[in-house]
Amino acid sequence: MLVGVLVLVLAANGTSVLDVFLIRHIFGMPAGWYGLVEVVFTVGAVVGSVTSGRFKSDRSRVQAIQVGLGVIALGVLGIGVSPAYRVLLVLTAFLGVALGVMTACFGPLFTVRTPDAMRGRVSSTVNGLMQAASVISFVLFGALGASLGVRASYVLSVVVVAGFAVQVQRALRREVPSGIGQSAEAARA
Repeated sequence: MLVGVLVLVLAANGTSVLDVFLIRHIFGMPAGWYGLVEVVFTVGAVVGSVTSGRFKSDRSRVQAIQVGLGVIALGVLGIGVSPAYRVLLVLTAFLGVALGVMTACFGPLFTVRTPDAMRGRVSSTVNGLMQAASVISFVLFGALGASLGVRASYVLSVVVVAGFAVQVQRALRREVPSGIGQSAEAARA
């Protein structure tokens, strides 16, 4: 599950590099408009994180992650073929919400299965890997955008996200055991 989520972080962050080229070269707008895209994404991520508190059981968290995977794949594809900047902004908001929900739901699924004595180390390792995936994505997607073109790079990232979404969903089904309908606390009691 972790590898799949890392690939999703890589693709989601990497496409933000492509957004600059989409705005400047495809839409013909000044680079400053990219800042608004980042603000919209961040607001969406905060909304997604805050609203994810309503997911109390492992089952609802798994379902939220599954829906989030689909929203991200469709959102990135939509951005890649977007005819206008306004469409890019709307889809970016949905991506932010989806990633915020997924991040907030992934944490509890991952950490409650880690022994207390190792939780700090595991959490630090996961956070470090997420940051590494983010940094690598900027270099990787910059090169992809330059070699394949902006729109083709978005489509390629959707193929990658969709492939790993299937893998993450399989892992989620395996890793969330028979107590799937219970909260993590109830399952441990």
